[in-house]
Amino acid sequence: MRAPHPCWPSAQPQFESVTQALWTADELPGEDGELVKVKKKTGVAQRGCLLLAELVRKVRPTHTLEVGCAYGFSSVHIVGALAQVGGLRHVSVDPYQDTARHGVGRTTVRRAGLAEWPGCSRRHGTLPWASSSPRWCPSWRGSCW
Repeated sequence: MRAPHPCWPSAQPQFESVTQALWTADELPGEDGELVKVKKKTGVAQRGCLLLAELVRKVRPTHTLEVGCAYGFSSVHIVGALAQVGGLRHVSVDPYQDTARHGVGRTTVRRAGLAEWPGCSRRHGTLPWASSSPRWCPSWRGSCW
């Protein structure tokens, strides 16, 4: 059984504070300082996020992949749970994270104190599987943790 990542004990209070505030926020800060209006229909409901986190804690995966990050509601719960169970990496793919969302999903994970977790490194670029299917996504550029 893997031990929690060393960042988790120090991040836990900050994580709990940020995740509780998500459910009442009307705006969230992006990486550029821009406040992004939260469209509640876009975000995953609180119950869904808690279920995702519980699933990660039960299954104990080493790696996870998330398609769509938006405000980081589900991302922060998945990453928090991965850190608790000693997971290695979370990849979140969202072509709008750097444009329309101003990086708010990544900012949410940072604000929750999980940026030091090695599985949260940020990479940009075209995903190999996306570029190999030009019919479906000829110029897709995504954002990964």
